[in-house]
Amino acid sequence: MMLGIFGSGVTIMKISKIKKYISICGIIFLTILIPFNIVKGDTGPKPELQIIVENPPKEEYYLDLLVDYEVKNGYTWLDEKEYNQDKIKVFKEFRDGNWRPALLTKTRAPMSGRLVGERDGNNVIHDFGYTLPESFKIAILDSNNNINVSDEITLRSFRTTIKYDYASKKISYETESSAMGLVRGNIKEMLSIKGIMLTIILTLIVEGIILLLFKFNIKENIKPFILINLLTQIILNILLTLVVNNNDFGAFTFTLIILEFLIIVIESFSFSKLLKGHTPKRRVAFGIVANIISFLSGYIIYIFI
Repeated sequence: MMLGIFGSGVTIMKISKIKKYISICGIIFLTILIPFNIVKGDTGPKPELQIIVENPPKEEYYLDLLVDYEVKNGYTWLDEKEYNQDKIKVFKEFRDGNWRPALLTKTRAPMSGRLVGERDGNNVIHDFGYTLPESFKIAILDSNNNINVSDEITLRSFRTTIKYDYASKKISYETESSAMGLVRGNIKEMLSIKGIMLTIILTLIVEGIILLLFKFNIKENIKPFILINLLTQIILNILLTLVVNNNDFGAFTFTLIILEFLIIVIESFSFSKLLKGHTPKRRVAFGIVANIISFLSGYIIYIFI
């Protein structure tokens, strides 16, 4: 009788211990997730504009977007101290009718961008983002303080790449729909440092809970459990980042599914060899179940949160 009571007491203690671990993991996850999503509300995908200047001036020049609206208390993220102050004065005072330089004379909402672009072979690339004007002109101030102005351009897409021939003033551009832009932005966000950290922590928490539910000794198995997960997550994110850097977003989902399948195989095999306690079959079963649940958990959070 006493043994039965003692056994029940041990079982209750084990259940209580598991609940304690689950509660702690839940608190840690919420502590990380809540501020992440507060920040995410402002750092989610934003419109992007890339201007590629073909046949640009040989010497350094300044490029700004001209807008035709007035502001009383506008925004500017431009650090004018980085530039030649005489040229800044000329450019800031320039007007093309009602059109004025946006970065230099402030905008209705914050807009990212710099006056000097990055040279890429025979072209120069300029990137703007965050909040973009619906209509604008491209203005270029050359080394002799001459200003070249393009025709009016209207943005109709989330992401736009404009090719502007400085010599002929010819404009051609590629656009991307807001839906595809959001997908691209979400993928990039997921593969950002914060996104990767959140993914790794989520994986460790979810699979750690499942490790306890499979009744593995946490003290004996914590090191191989963490090392195996960190190694596979690092490999996964490196390969996915390479896909994204090649702008092959169409292959992202397919690549993710293939890599997740390989991770299930690798982790299940590794767990069967390195985890202590229970049979190899149980260790493999843990690897399969843990990976499937952590993948689904991450997907649900990515889509709905």
